[in-house]
Amino acid sequence: MTVVSVPPNALSITLAHPGYDAEVLHALHLITGRSLATLMTTLRSSETVCIAALYGNDHVQEVERLERTVEYLDGRGIEYLVHEWVDGQGERISIDVMQQIVEAAEGQYS
Repeated sequence: MTVVSVPPNALSITLAHPGYDAEVLHALHLITGRSLATLMTTLRSSETVCIAALYGNDHVQEVERLERTVEYLDGRGIEYLVHEWVDGQGERISIDVMQQIVEAAEGQYS
């Protein structure tokens, strides 16, 4: 099992079901920038595919990757779960709540 480090305040995407084909693997590699080996493990074990810190210098790029991941998964009809992480504690949220959080966090840098 690959342990993914989640920032204390972040959003994450996890696929609802394990195992996907090479096309999905390759697309997620291009979107997220994660290595193919890491994504293969992630997809087999239903672990977090994409994480976006809500604050910090990389916030904008991470949120863009998160939004592109959601767009791709929605377009393919692939089920996923969204989690909000606050002070290191994760809670499942809806895509609408995720979008509200992203909009509220825009322009926030530490």
